[in-house]
Amino acid sequence: MKNFKITFTGVDRYTDLNNLPNSSIIEYGILFSTTNQKNRYPNLEEIKSFSESLKNYNLALHVCGKDARTMLKNEELTDFIFNFKLNK
Repeated sequence: MKNFKITFTGVDRYTDLNNLPNSSIIEYGILFSTTNQKNRYPNLEEIKSFSESLKNYNLALHVCGKDARTMLKNEELTDFIFNFKLNK
């Protein structure tokens, strides 16, 4: 059977991190945007906290929008980006 991942997107301030199962097939997506439409996206401090708390989990950073992509390209997210793993 081919390897696969199931992605749960939307880890935010309302997520109870203690209740997230850690499994090799589960990946948790955290949304990042410089615009916080209706409080949808976690801020950078929250993302840093999530990525540290979940550093042994499979994490994906979903970079949303031009300004957020520019920050990524300019290496402005290096404080926490290394907690996100590239899974093959």
